[in-house]
Amino acid sequence: MKPQLAYHAPNQTRAKVIDMAPYLAALAPTKHVSGTEALWSTLLQTALDSWSWRDPESLAALEAVVAKVRMQVLQDWQETGAAGG
Repeated sequence: MKPQLAYHAPNQTRAKVIDMAPYLAALAPTKHVSGTEALWSTLLQTALDSWSWRDPESLAALEAVVAKVRMQVLQDWQETGAAGG
């Protein structure tokens, strides 16, 4: 017996995924912040979004921002010599 994955009533419409980026851009703060500060702010906001939505797309976005922050931190540490190099 095969398990049923989901049942949709004939008159029920499926949900539509929408891109929230245009809406979030309109809500972004207007004051200018440095690239590093903006990146960390993006990380925090993306983490909050992922926590709220808990979907694969949000987690993928969070992973992408973490990768950018990681690269920025490594670059900052190399420039200041703080990484021991």
